[in-house]
Amino acid sequence: MKVPALIMAGGRGARIRSLGEKPVLRLGGKAIVQRVVEALTGASRIGEIYAAVSKHVPRTKKLLRKLKVELVETSGESYILDLHHAVRSAKLEGPVLVVAADLPFLTAEIVDRVVTAYENCGKPALSAMIPANVVESLGLSPAHKFEINGQSVIPAGVNMIDASRIDEPALDEEALILDDFMLAFNINSPKDLRLAEGFLGKVHSTQPPSGSAIA
Repeated sequence: MKVPALIMAGGRGARIRSLGEKPVLRLGGKAIVQRVVEALTGASRIGEIYAAVSKHVPRTKKLLRKLKVELVETSGESYILDLHHAVRSAKLEGPVLVVAADLPFLTAEIVDRVVTAYENCGKPALSAMIPANVVESLGLSPAHKFEINGQSVIPAGVNMIDASRIDEPALDEEALILDDFMLAFNINSPKDLRLAEGFLGKVHSTQPPSGSAIA
């Protein structure tokens, strides 16, 4: 079964705003949010693709229209408020994949794995996590860190939720820990973008010319 995906792309991106709108910052010649859309489009478990946008991201809206993504206008003032408003406005029901717009190395394989894990967990919500040591080994400084079963983990910005229960104050949530460098980068600052550019160069240099996973 395929599920809809909702890209959260309407925030101000204050820490990186000096460089422009975060979702359309270019990495390897391609906008970050375009990389997210391509991962979703390539995933076998994803159907319709929506994006929560706002007045703060006019260039992002223009690009997403070109990419044939269904736009949902939100205030852009709060991730949680935007999520709730987008779910209601798009009339989403049942399982929905919610993904941040600033994950340049998200892959279709990761998306499919998250959807399948959600279906198998039996809970109304699931959050993908990545071990903190994986993120920190790349020189990144995550803003949020949690302990799960004695392991330090960081939210990856990829979640599943039962949209019909969006208004409930707390949902039983599964934590899916993925030890995958491709999920380590959330682009929130100029430093993050520089490190992502370096990581992209290393990925290209270690792959055969005809088999690059990242364009």
